[in-house]
Amino acid sequence: MEKNYMNPNAVVEFEFLEEPNVASHSHENPEILFVLEGKLHVKADQREYDLLNEDFLLINANRPHSCRTERKFFAVRFQLSMNTLRELLQRNSILFWCSSVFDQSKSCKEVRRLLQNILFCNVNKGTKDKFYEKSLHYQLLSLLCGEFLLESKEAIDATADKGDHMSQLLDYIRANYKNRISLQDAADELYLSPTYLSKYIRKNSGQGFVELINSIRLSHALEDLMYTDAPIIKIAMDNGFASVAALNKIFKETYDTTPSAYRKKRKTKSDNSAYMQKTAAVLRQYLDQEDHTQERQEVSMSLPPDEYRPMTLQSLMNAGQAEDLLKATTQDRILYCKRKLGIKYIRFWNVFVSDMHLNRNAKSKQFNYGRLDEILDFLVRWKLHPYIELRSKSLRLLQTADKIVHEREHTKDFQDQEELSAFFRSFFSHLVRRYGREEVNTWMFSYCIETDTRFEGKHFSCGLIDEQMWNVYLEEFDIVAGALKERFPDAKIGGPGFSVQHYQPELMGRFLFDWKIGHVPPDFISVTSFPYQLVQEEGEWYEKRRTDFNFVKDDVDAVKAAMDAAGFGEKSLHLTECNLTLSDRNYINDSVIRAAFVANTVAQLYDKVDLFGIWNTLDSYSEYSDSLGYLFGGSGILTKTGIAKPACFVLYFVNRLYKESAMEKDGLLLTANSDGHYKLLVHSLANMNTAYYLKEEDQLPAMGIEQMVEASERKVIHVRIDNVADGCWQIRRYQLNRDSGSILNEWLNFEVDTELRMEEMNYLERVFPRIFIHKQYAEKNALEFDIGLEPNEVQYLHITEFN
Repeated sequence: MEKNYMNPNAVVEFEFLEEPNVASHSHENPEILFVLEGKLHVKADQREYDLLNEDFLLINANRPHSCRTERKFFAVRFQLSMNTLRELLQRNSILFWCSSVFDQSKSCKEVRRLLQNILFCNVNKGTKDKFYEKSLHYQLLSLLCGEFLLESKEAIDATADKGDHMSQLLDYIRANYKNRISLQDAADELYLSPTYLSKYIRKNSGQGFVELINSIRLSHALEDLMYTDAPIIKIAMDNGFASVAALNKIFKETYDTTPSAYRKKRKTKSDNSAYMQKTAAVLRQYLDQEDHTQERQEVSMSLPPDEYRPMTLQSLMNAGQAEDLLKATTQDRILYCKRKLGIKYIRFWNVFVSDMHLNRNAKSKQFNYGRLDEILDFLVRWKLHPYIELRSKSLRLLQTADKIVHEREHTKDFQDQEELSAFFRSFFSHLVRRYGREEVNTWMFSYCIETDTRFEGKHFSCGLIDEQMWNVYLEEFDIVAGALKERFPDAKIGGPGFSVQHYQPELMGRFLFDWKIGHVPPDFISVTSFPYQLVQEEGEWYEKRRTDFNFVKDDVDAVKAAMDAAGFGEKSLHLTECNLTLSDRNYINDSVIRAAFVANTVAQLYDKVDLFGIWNTLDSYSEYSDSLGYLFGGSGILTKTGIAKPACFVLYFVNRLYKESAMEKDGLLLTANSDGHYKLLVHSLANMNTAYYLKEEDQLPAMGIEQMVEASERKVIHVRIDNVADGCWQIRRYQLNRDSGSILNEWLNFEVDTELRMEEMNYLERVFPRIFIHKQYAEKNALEFDIGLEPNEVQYLHITEFN
């Protein structure tokens, strides 16, 4: 059933078409019929249209039209506010010509995209979507008026000659539709003859005078029918119908049902949730099939021996709390990361929590290292290097940057500095006895500063590190680092674990400068980077989201500048945590968007940092009672059953790159070995659009997350590598995108809410980027070829001479 009215404040409204066949009728507002699936035959203005998948047709106001279909279909009807159009355009006669059946122009495709975005915005409507949805409505009107509004001289002249009779007539009917109106009454009102007016109405609306009146009466009757409990006879009388029989007859002719049957159906009908779920699935299919325009760029590069630039970046694994490493499943994931990702450093924390049984006899200075030894024995046995955080941190799972799912705060590790010193002297002495200096010298120890970030009533509260906190930290670091260096002079210890986005380079530089004067110097500086910035307004702290996906490079550059200013320029830099989000419930964590972000970050930092950690490795760390789905937006690069997400495959590619010599240019990371062979990491990272930033992070839909990108262009990179031998070369190419290597899209294809069968999980384990092999000939010592990339696609290429 179509509604023939709009909310007075609405700009655009839509409804799902339910009746397959609707007789000729008209509306007071322009409408767009948009077919999502199936086929719909429309007759309008003496023309006939067959609308297929993704087709749409704009029908002007007061234009009779009918719809029919002979098979299952799924379509949406958009209404455009005629009052808004008149107000914006300052004119009464408004006609459009817009249909994808005959027009495949860029503007027509943009109309389709806006219609899809309006639907998508309603699929998973959140608390901040009203503004974005309204902006889409005005974008649609702007595009239609700018590209599809009829402005011919004939139309303008005709309107002037007619004296805008139709507008005057409709105003008269709207004011008097509840009463009996004759053609003579209307003609007298417009100072026209009845004969002329009758022909005029037929010519300009395709309807007779009585049909035009009844269509307006029917629209108001339908509104009363849907939103009041008034008897049918009262609705008929109140809206100008001579009898209930007259209303029933017109209603039946138009909508193939009676008013009472329709009302009963509406009362028993559920909400639109089923339609919205189907809409989400259809929109996702369209996204997968979308044709992208191409944006071409050329990259010329070479790596001769005299331009030797080593790749210093190594990946570390954020494995979680110490007690997690006692689990067989966690140990299996660690060995997977060693085997597939080449990871050597395993970072973990919270060695002092009660479940580790470490400090039960702290007063007697006797400590139980049994459970910690189990962890360290496992890592040493498999030739992995522990990266031990020597300060506890809260287990905090976030829905958004300022709202938590769950938090388990840690108790204070030590009561005073005397107890701190006693423990670490004992601990490092134990490591000497059990593992020896040669082994422990390969480990990393980190002592990070404790900030006053906290959640009160599950909401965020924070302050920046001040000088007093910094001075306390330096005193404690001196104690811990001094105890380590006393027994392991060559062991590595660092900190302070700055959240870079919260500090200006000058403040960091001042803190680091204080560290250099009269204190035990760190062996490395450790930092984290996330797309948020702390801002204060009227005493309240807020997390402002950063929209440029190059934020990690900007943060690292800021830290490097601070290190140089403080005289720490020669120190190693460890980026222990970074990600596109702090949320443990954001499906961007499961997407190829995150994979492209990791590839972009690695390419920018390959020679700027020494250890690089994604936050985090395991979805099991992000689990809680609400994480029912197999994928739930967890922050891991491995699912809760250990299957690789797209970001994990990027680290797999990074591990395979040559380390001897590398360079980055225009998003392409080229590495070479001494034999003159090449390995490339290429990506096409697209920033997110307004829809993404106007939603709460835990409200983003799994089906539509990859549609929320600014760019839709398909990038084509023309690569020219100079100083290569002429002849045949072989290029092995690994392709990671939505259709290749994306567990999120494979999971969505199952259309399940929660549980998976064993065979389905076995299938997901086999998801891997597609591999292509082809030959390319080098001429005049140059190898040239094209790389085509969809938005947020990542490719790894291995180029060797073909023998």
